Amino acid sequence: MELDKLIDTDRRTIYELAQQSLWVCVHERRRLSVNIGEFSKALQLMGASFVTLNKGKNLRGCIGTLEARKPLIQDVADHAYAAACQDPRFPPVTENELQDILVSVSVLSPPEDLVVESLAMLKQKLESDKPGLILRYGPHGATYLPSVWEQVEDSSDFIGSLMQKAGLPSDFWSDQILWQTYRVNYIQAQDFK
Repeated sequence: MELDKLIDTDRRTIYELAQQSLWVCVHERRRLSVNIGEFSKALQLMGASFVTLNKGKNLRGCIGTLEARKPLIQDVADHAYAAACQDPRFPPVTENELQDILVSVSVLSPPEDLVVESLAMLKQKLESDKPGLILRYGPHGATYLPSVWEQVEDSSDFIGSLMQKAGLPSDFWSDQILWQTYRVNYIQAQDFK
């Protein structure tokens, strides 16, 4: 999915569909049925997304995928449902909470391999762009969306925290780690006010 192919109308459709999927999950405890053919060509393309739910400043659910496996509009609907009803870190969102839930959708670019020879080189490459980052090492794997940069002091914190999320020591290093970066097109309520 080319992020710049999403025009404002597509972005609004994505946001509204995520909201609708959340509502159906909470009120009917089922997935939203999506007729792919009713949407623009850009939204019918294979795409990867994350849907994040926040209640105030607290995370309330976040589910997504790094690789495009289905049409973007279906991916968003499925992840909105999963973030509300299936995130293993939280109980399902209730009707009483619904009015306080803020939805944001992250549409991801395809991951690109990042070849680095040292931790210092990795830090340097990340500092300028502040991309999303994927770490894969044997059975260990984790990702951080670019928005996590707002919650850390610098690239050392970003990388160390990602290592821990993957189940590795924060200062771990191996030449066998596969690093990938990606960009994100964020879609949230304030985009449409």
